[in-house]
Amino acid sequence: MGEDVDRRLANALPQIVWISRIDGTQEWINDRWTELTGIPPHEVCNATSMGAVHPDDRLLVQEAWDAAVAAGETRELEYRIRTRGGTYRWHLARIAPMRDEGGGITRWVGVAFDMQDRREADEALRASERRFEQAFMFNPQPMAIARAKDGAFVQVNDAFLEMTGFTREQVLERDTVSLGMLDSEQRNAIGPWLLSSPRRQVEMPFRTKDGKTITLVLTTTQIDLGGEACLLGVADDVTQQRATEAALRHSEARARARAD
Repeated sequence: MGEDVDRRLANALPQIVWISRIDGTQEWINDRWTELTGIPPHEVCNATSMGAVHPDDRLLVQEAWDAAVAAGETRELEYRIRTRGGTYRWHLARIAPMRDEGGGITRWVGVAFDMQDRREADEALRASERRFEQAFMFNPQPMAIARAKDGAFVQVNDAFLEMTGFTREQVLERDTVSLGMLDSEQRNAIGPWLLSSPRRQVEMPFRTKDGKTITLVLTTTQIDLGGEACLLGVADDVTQQRATEAALRHSEARARARAD
C-alpha cells in the first residue's frame, strides 16, 4: 500500500498514531490526537508532542525515547496526556523503528492506547481487595481461606492464629491434616460436602496446636481468589456453650431422677 493509504488507515483507528523522524520531531499525527488534546497537527509536526505530556512523565518519555533510539528497538511505556479539557488520561504507548531494505532506521512509528478506564478499574479492584484484606485480618472471628483443590491454607487472620496456637508461617501452604487439626477421615467426610454448595455450615471437632479439642461451628463460602477456587471459612468456637448445655441437661436429668 502507498503511504497515503497507510495514513488514511491509521487515521481511522481509535488510537493515537504518529510518525517521527530519527531526531524525534513529529512528521505526522492522526486525528485522534486533536480530538483528545485539542492541539492541531500543524502545532505538533516539526516539533514534539512533549507539551501535552504530564510534567511528571516527561523525563520518563524522554528516557524511553533515548533508549529506543540507542538500541534501535521497540519500547513500551505508560504516561499521561493532557486532554482538551485540561485533565490527564493514562496511555500505553509503543514506539517501533521503521527500516529500509538495508535494515537502516528511517523513521519511528508510535501508537498510544487510552488505558485510563482500565487503570481506574484496576485501582478500584485493588481498593476493594485492600478493604477485604483489612476486614479479613482485623475481624474478631477466626477466618481462613483454603484452596479447594488441596485444602492448603492461603491466608488466615490473627483471630484464627490465636484460636489454634499456630503462627502464620506454620499454617500457610499446609492443610488441616498435616497440621493435626483434623484427621484424614474427618477431612474426607467434610471436605466434599463443603464444596458441594456455595455456602455451608457445619459443627465439627477441631484440634489446636497443643492437642486440645474444641468445637467449632464453621461457615464456608466458595470464592475465587486470583483465578483459584477457594473456601472462605468463618469459625465460631462454641466449646464453652456446648459444655454449658451439656451440664444443664445433666442437671435437669438428675433433678428429674430425684423427683421420680
